[in-house]
Amino acid sequence: MTYLKWWGMGICFFLLTGGCQVKNPDTSLSQGEQVFNTSCAGCHDTPELTRAIPKAAMEVMKANDIFISLERGPMSFQGLLIRREQRIAVAEYLGQGKVAAEEVNRKLLPPTGYCSGKVSTLRFQERNNGWNGW
Repeated sequence: MTYLKWWGMGICFFLLTGGCQVKNPDTSLSQGEQVFNTSCAGCHDTPELTRAIPKAAMEVMKANDIFISLERGPMSFQGLLIRREQRIAVAEYLGQGKVAAEEVNRKLLPPTGYCSGKVSTLRFQERNNGWNGW
């Protein structure tokens, strides 16, 4: 029994670590190209399968627009998976021009349209009977 347990643990260890090989980044590539190749190319290099915008289409876009898409646009979820400087590097690698400084330094505004007054208690909450209304 002990032999089987150790053998099984060895197989599990091999399976868990066998595919986890750290690739050394190619230092001849820019940071934007490295990030694109590791984080974005899986979808954008095969647009016929993923329905993502092809890399060639993004190369004619402005870098600022790509950055906005990664920050707070349709790609914002994927943008959360990489650091902000990497989002800038990818946008400048793919798009034309540089990301505008005002976009990099822009603070997102808090949501508007909420009441600023004091929240009042409801009548059933004053009775303190343990019922929350649902």
